[in-house]
Amino acid sequence: MNTETKEGFAAETHRDRAIEIDYLTGLYNKKTITEYAIKECMAGEGKVIDLCILDVDNFKQINDTRGHAYGDKVLKEVADIILEVLGEDGRAGRIGGDEMMLIIENVEERADLRIYLKAIRERVEASHRDDNGFPQVTVSMGIGTFPTYVDNYDDLFNLADRMLYRAKNRGKNRYVIYNPEIHGKIVNGELDENTAVINRATAVDKTRLVMESLEGLFDTMNEAIPTLLGKIVATYDLDEAYIFYKHTGRSVHGIKRIGDSGTSTEVNVLKTIDETSDISYAAQDGFDNLFNANGIFVIDTPGVQLMKHPKALEFFEKHGIKHAFIYRMQNTVYSGYIALYNTRQLTRKFPQPDITDLTYLSKMIEIAIKTR
Repeated sequence: MNTETKEGFAAETHRDRAIEIDYLTGLYNKKTITEYAIKECMAGEGKVIDLCILDVDNFKQINDTRGHAYGDKVLKEVADIILEVLGEDGRAGRIGGDEMMLIIENVEERADLRIYLKAIRERVEASHRDDNGFPQVTVSMGIGTFPTYVDNYDDLFNLADRMLYRAKNRGKNRYVIYNPEIHGKIVNGELDENTAVINRATAVDKTRLVMESLEGLFDTMNEAIPTLLGKIVATYDLDEAYIFYKHTGRSVHGIKRIGDSGTSTEVNVLKTIDETSDISYAAQDGFDNLFNANGIFVIDTPGVQLMKHPKALEFFEKHGIKHAFIYRMQNTVYSGYIALYNTRQLTRKFPQPDITDLTYLSKMIEIAIKTR
């Protein structure tokens, strides 16, 4: 928090004795931030309010391994970052343990909201790193919007809480903003995830996809990595696509093909769903030696190529993977892998032009992750 913002926060505290501050973090306490959020939702002024629930990833492990004093220090640092990023554009409170609530006001454009969320996530991520540059402290955030999708505080809080759960379940160190087309409709104030619209990935011209990926990831289009994964799956007729960071037990992005669109008006459109996977088989000794100088391992005959790597072969057989393109990331603080699988077609191998395209696209995704 800059000096001006801190002074404003203190002055507000003295003006209204009902405001109570959490001693450790300097944020509002649970009672005060909750009452503030309820008041804003009842104001009836047509304000758009984004409620964000944030918690520190793996906080129990931080306390257990580094001690509670270190954990308290982390909470204070996260709180300071939140206050500095929000400035006069919102309020924040600690609602329990490592969980905090943010009220971001009058931000009607999703792109503007992401500026705040991205800044918080990145600044926390950069605050503690190990000797290899891997972040030791990260946060996850779930966000709901009032009155766009819900009309009262309780439903707003519950919606943000569900989005936080999704952020944690999708790999942590991320924010998830509620979108009815992705996450399901609100029915009687409750999120019905069974009504989520299945994602549709549209195939495009391969040359166009390769040429536009640079602009899409880094320039005005601001294309999300999961959206690009969907286009890759549709364009190159794949079945599954995953991105893994350093910890390979769970993918941080993933989609799975579940069929064609079935409509005459949509050509080369696939139905896909969010999916998670693991690539822990890559940790087996000697597996990294299978990649070429560009960090590529193309698998067209798993029974032969993976004969000396039983964990990988078992995984491929269990999941029916016939062909795979795996890219090993090396230039990010995360390292990790991009895995593209074909499970339907036994005879279809990756043509060399496709391998070239997928190598380029994988490198673009790696750079985007590094610079995000």
